Amino acid sequence: MSGRIPERPQFNAEETYQRKGSPFMGTSPIANLSSQAQATVAHPASLKPQSTSTQPGFGTGFRPSNPQNVRPISPSNRPTMSPQNQPGIPPMRPGPGMRPVRPGKPVIHMPNQPPHSRPQGSPRVLSPVSQNQQQYPQKQNFYPPHQGQQQQHPVSGYSAMTDPNPGYAPHQQNYSQLQQPPYNVGSPNASSTNVDSQNFSNIPQHGSKRRQYPAQAASVYSENIISSAPKPGNKKNLPKHTGEIKNITNDYNSAPFGIAGADLFVPGEYNPSIPAIPKNTTTSTGYPEITRQGSTGLQRYPSVQNYNETYPATQYGQQEAPVTNAVAPVDSMATQFGSMSFGSGNPNYQVNVLAGHPQIQELEAPPPPITLPAGIPCCPSETHLLPPIHKRSTLNAIPKTDKLLKKSKLPFGILLTPYFEQEGIPPPPTVNEIVRCRRCRSYINPYVTFIEGGRRWKCNLCELANDVPMFFDYDSIAQTTKNRWERAELLNSVVEFVAPADYMVRPPMPPVYFFIIDVSYPSIQLGLPEVIGNTILEILDKLPNDEGRTKVGFITVDSSLHFYSIRPEGSEPQMIVVADFDSVFIPSPTDLLVNLSECKEGIKSLLAKLGQMFSKSHVVGNAVGPALMAAQKILTPTGGKIILLQSSTPTIGEAALTPREETKILGTPQESDALKPQHNWYKNFAADCSRFQIAVDTIFFGHQPMDIQTIVCLSRYTGGSMFYYPTFMSTREPEVRKFKEEITKHLSARVGLEAVIRVRASRGLRLAAYYGHFFLRSLDLLALPFVTPNHSYAIDVEIEESLTGAVAYFQTALLHTACNGERRIRVSTLAIPTTENIHTIFHHADQVAIAALLAKKAVDRALVSKLQDARDAIKYKCLEIMSAFKTECTQSSSGAVTQIKVPRNLQLLPLLTLSILKHTSLRPGNTISFGNRIAAMASITVLSPEILITPCLVPRLYGLQLGADFESSILPVFPSAESLSYQGVFLLYDGHNIFLWLGRDANPELVHSLLGVDVNRSVPSGVISLPVLTSEEDGPNSPHILNKYVNQLVTALGIQTRGLWSPITYICKENGEPLLKTWMHQRLVLDRDPSLPSYQEFIGESRDKINRGSF
Repeated sequence: MSGRIPERPQFNAEETYQRKGSPFMGTSPIANLSSQAQATVAHPASLKPQSTSTQPGFGTGFRPSNPQNVRPISPSNRPTMSPQNQPGIPPMRPGPGMRPVRPGKPVIHMPNQPPHSRPQGSPRVLSPVSQNQQQYPQKQNFYPPHQGQQQQHPVSGYSAMTDPNPGYAPHQQNYSQLQQPPYNVGSPNASSTNVDSQNFSNIPQHGSKRRQYPAQAASVYSENIISSAPKPGNKKNLPKHTGEIKNITNDYNSAPFGIAGADLFVPGEYNPSIPAIPKNTTTSTGYPEITRQGSTGLQRYPSVQNYNETYPATQYGQQEAPVTNAVAPVDSMATQFGSMSFGSGNPNYQVNVLAGHPQIQELEAPPPPITLPAGIPCCPSETHLLPPIHKRSTLNAIPKTDKLLKKSKLPFGILLTPYFEQEGIPPPPTVNEIVRCRRCRSYINPYVTFIEGGRRWKCNLCELANDVPMFFDYDSIAQTTKNRWERAELLNSVVEFVAPADYMVRPPMPPVYFFIIDVSYPSIQLGLPEVIGNTILEILDKLPNDEGRTKVGFITVDSSLHFYSIRPEGSEPQMIVVADFDSVFIPSPTDLLVNLSECKEGIKSLLAKLGQMFSKSHVVGNAVGPALMAAQKILTPTGGKIILLQSSTPTIGEAALTPREETKILGTPQESDALKPQHNWYKNFAADCSRFQIAVDTIFFGHQPMDIQTIVCLSRYTGGSMFYYPTFMSTREPEVRKFKEEITKHLSARVGLEAVIRVRASRGLRLAAYYGHFFLRSLDLLALPFVTPNHSYAIDVEIEESLTGAVAYFQTALLHTACNGERRIRVSTLAIPTTENIHTIFHHADQVAIAALLAKKAVDRALVSKLQDARDAIKYKCLEIMSAFKTECTQSSSGAVTQIKVPRNLQLLPLLTLSILKHTSLRPGNTISFGNRIAAMASITVLSPEILITPCLVPRLYGLQLGADFESSILPVFPSAESLSYQGVFLLYDGHNIFLWLGRDANPELVHSLLGVDVNRSVPSGVISLPVLTSEEDGPNSPHILNKYVNQLVTALGIQTRGLWSPITYICKENGEPLLKTWMHQRLVLDRDPSLPSYQEFIGESRDKINRGSF
């Protein structure tokens, strides 16, 4: 303490020995050195370093020891340390000779930021500490000062020095020039030595390291054993480095890491210090951080692995690097040895995937941040980084060579949503002038470089120098200059160019919708014609019709074709029946496709009578093939969209199909062959439609066999969509409402017409394969007659040549016609840095993008090859990635391990792999029909990664209770049966369906507040319409407050999924219908089912296979 007179210094011979070449040297980024005159002084026993453990190790505590006899130090009588006097330390090994006396002993302040994360050239702080300092300061400055800045030590007041090599003794510097405050030894026996007379020839340089143990940690720079360590005491009272570190930017060559448990490690006596989290706190995704009050019995996010960090996101996807304040206890040993430089990995990003439940809330965290080198972009702005909702890569740090990519085993691809539309998010800015590269034809973007005084710009994809046009800086109409740094194409990564007439081969096509409606007997039994007529009648006013150019047409089909002639005079529509299918002809070419605005009254009259016209029909046949050919002939001059509404198998005319037996081959090897089309007629027809700018949407009703796997080729190769309603009946109100809402949302969307997509990449990268609903017109041109908003496409990327640049670029251009007739080009540019470090590649891999890409590739392989091949391929890839990380980035490169280590950003990859295997598209077993499997495959193919992963692959499970507000009433829990309680009520959401699970002894107050029913037995199992209950008393005391919160939750979930689905609600009782319970339990991805293991079993199997090296 201040003012205390130190005791007689004493010398301890155990503290003088240091071992050479130790990896412990250089682990501290900032060392506070005391160095002035080298006086031979002795240590008081009270200031001798102490340790709380009986074993040697690094720690902030100190070990008590007995004082030794005081004697002077000189090179001739240099004491040595015996292993008998220092238990746990091996005997000393020969050194390079007697080391000279060096300046006073430093006090090492361990900061939270390591040397690797300190910017190059930042000063290294060396501050002497007076002898009478007994405690560390309560608050430390964990960051070094800026270049050229001097730091005053809080005790001594001496200035800081700089050293570009942190963690090592300063070399190439005269030690006699270091200033040190005088130590008041107060003993006549103390001797001194002239510093200038010492020989410093044996002082170890930068590469000569010596091992540091607790007793010698402070004597690394000095042989004068002068300690300023605190008094021995309870180590629980020592300060913990648990403060939050902010504003850390990832360095791609070495990312920051901390010390396990935010404290130094003492072997054999480690109690992790995890920061306390306030109660009732939630993450940015809505998941609770801890157990809320009043919610007993629910196991909620997160598990015992508590990572107290957030992922702040700014506008247009700019993210800050995640910062870890605490490491899970199971990772403490590996983290400590990693910080001791035993490995070059980054222990902050490693987690143990075997401990507890997976951190499911991480699925909604932003991808690993993209940090570009200095000088990129040319004009920094808040919107120059491409938001991941438009395009995201599986790797946010691209390897420079193909060899390094193959070594990592990580898949390399991009997933793009070129026509992203979501309510509440503004469209991209519009640019009227187009500037393109002369060689690669890429568009100017924020990552180009201006050269020659701004007169030319260098393309960032092909590096060709192009002239800057005059209109870039000068407005010839207003005759004023422009500020080029305010141009939208230089500030935004996503822009929309207004294309001139050069980009058109014909006048802009109008929005055209042609409906083919099945009116055969199976359709009449479902009540389909009347429901379809009423639905289209409601949609008419919502179809895109900005300038009155929209056209519509109708054909009904059974064993004959029924055309409808509609005239603008307002007369009744006329039906024209064609039963000859040898050569399909158009009976009335002029009035079968009519203008919506001009013929609206006739169209409404037709749709109102559609249900009555065929109510007594018993015709079984279906001539869909001739109907499609007739619609193609009608739409060939203009292009448009065909909406096929089908409920039976085509059996008449061209393109007839033979119904295939399902029940006997489900779950057998023959199922894979049955998923392939019967013939190629529909695929060839789709290719012809794409050439004429015609897209096809396929909508299927009923559960009877329709050979959906063959007919769905129409939408797969024309950029259309598929909908499937297996339980549809007109008497079921929830089913009818679901169909109406989804079709209304789909057809009223602002689509793009006669579009093409081209993706360009930097030199050395090749786009190898494409996945999605489109027709591949050439090697790099995707043809889309209709661009459906939020449809996603995946691309495999290969590295042909070594990447020489520091950044790689991907630019997507979508040329389309807007609904108002304007020709536009939506351009998005993605910039990703390159690296030669395999650790950087792993730590910047995007697990959501990887899982989405693997799912799309697995579906494509299942349709081409076999289902089992697709399942084996995705499991093999997951094991291959984890094994490669174990081999390349951990100390357990060979040999068996008990815990699988993966980067934090890949910790959910095993869960996502298991979820893909349990999804309806790939789930083994004989309980999934062909229609359900094909519909699930179509969803995986077109969904964007954010929606595909959750809730489609990993459903959301919520526990419901009576709380004080929304957050305390709706609690996210793990999708596992362990979370369910016989007294509770739970809600499961997977996008298409909502399951309300009621325990056998569910709280009656909960059920009454949710459903308005007083007796649980009166609640029926099965499909219900979630009621909207109101009461006179509003607010938290309302008797139906839980019903209000649940309806708000369903609305919010619908917005997050961009309104793609209108889910059906099912009541699933614990003692209710077994089939409904089985269906719900199949969506609990963490649990085991008859065909696939649980999450923990899957992790165990993966660990055993990785240890054996056989996948």
